Amino acid sequence: MKSCRSVIAVAVTALLAAPVIAQAEAEVYGNVRVSAGIVSDDNPGAAAEDSKFSVTSHASRLGFKGSDDLGDGLSAIWQIESQVDFDDSSGGLFDGMRNTFVGLKGDFGKVIAGRHDTPYKLAAKDADIFVDSHADYTGAVLSKTHDTRFDNLVAYFSPTWSGLNFIVGVSGDTANDDLPDAANTDKKDAASGEVTYEIGPVSASIAAQKISNGTGNPDKKAAKAGVIYRLDNVTRFAFVYENAKEGAPLDQNALYLSAAHDFGGMTLKGALGQKGETASGANDGSDFAALGLYKTMSKTTELYALYTQTANDTGGTNGLAEVSPGFADKTTNALVVGINLNFSSK
Repeated sequence: MKSCRSVIAVAVTALLAAPVIAQAEAEVYGNVRVSAGIVSDDNPGAAAEDSKFSVTSHASRLGFKGSDDLGDGLSAIWQIESQVDFDDSSGGLFDGMRNTFVGLKGDFGKVIAGRHDTPYKLAAKDADIFVDSHADYTGAVLSKTHDTRFDNLVAYFSPTWSGLNFIVGVSGDTANDDLPDAANTDKKDAASGEVTYEIGPVSASIAAQKISNGTGNPDKKAAKAGVIYRLDNVTRFAFVYENAKEGAPLDQNALYLSAAHDFGGMTLKGALGQKGETASGANDGSDFAALGLYKTMSKTTELYALYTQTANDTGGTNGLAEVSPGFADKTTNALVVGINLNFSSK
């Protein structure tokens, strides 16, 4: 009954807001990312269930965005985006604030303020060919701590000059920047930046990020480099290297390789990844692999079949997206079919 009332409230709000949205030249948009299949974490617990049939919503979302022409090439821009879960009601209809901001855009580039993917996360993001699926490289290969979005973010996106562009962003406090604030409150400010250069079929990016971890704790730092190569707009190869320090003297290297090839309305995708040890002899790394076949059904919809797995070393606990953490010396895997559907009012 509660879910029904929520849906009715959203529908009424949308109807009342429709004239305002139309005047503001706003776009209603979103996507559906849902898979169904068998997932397993090889749980060593005697009574634990280590394999089950699962329907999963992978960061499906609903958003509103628009702009207002201020003249002289300057526009005010805004966006409101929320995650929507299609598989269960545990978090309600809307299950988490995504990229939501207001800003200005012009010949100088754009400036935004709000909650948004960090510049670090945006660097070489097209290398993640299985984004929004069980084989998403966040967590399984790259650091979930750093491949993230910040609250209280102010970010600048430069124009592109001869293939070169950059993004920089700062957050005064990724937890809470409101007053009053106790004198002993741990401030968790952050800074992030990336530079991308594109020449012909090659796109190369470098990025760095620092997140303060509170008084008396070491900062969380990361650096990333990625290269994407497109061959005749049919085949794509990508390589990403990351070094992440997540608030301790220990650090971890990660490597990710991906390839995709289009043929006959389908795309064959494959990826390999490896997380190294956080310290010599820790044996807490893991190996990652994914293979998928995607079929374009229309301009807005595709179907896919996917197998992916993470195999942990004797001290590793890495899992997959939506199946995490994993278990030491065990394999986490998923064999699923899925649908990706995009929609827009424009």
